[in-house]
Amino acid sequence: TGRVEQDTRAVRERWAPASQALSFLPSNEERFLVQRDRFSEGWRATSNDGLELTIYRVDGFMRGVVVAPGVESVTFRYRRGATAAACTLIAALSALLLLAGAQRKRSGEH
Repeated sequence: TGRVEQDTRAVRERWAPASQALSFLPSNEERFLVQRDRFSEGWRATSNDGLELTIYRVDGFMRGVVVAPGVESVTFRYRRGATAAACTLIAALSALLLLAGAQRKRSGEH
């Protein structure tokens, strides 16, 4: 069995609503970074060298990425999926139709 060590020294985090950046000490070995945040298909991850990283589901609900030797930071960005965008558009159109119908009904009563 392999031994897993956690090295949390010099981890810096920057958070925004749809972006999370983690900076850490580089290593000569490949590592696995676990972000204790909800896994979702909308997340994308890149390393400081610009490579897109595959995000793995960890323990059913967290996100994890393989960090190559020499990498000093990983940025997670959330991109809303087409389904969420479509739902927003449908809700907006429905509201407009309701308003238009109410306006038409009021103008017909006078």
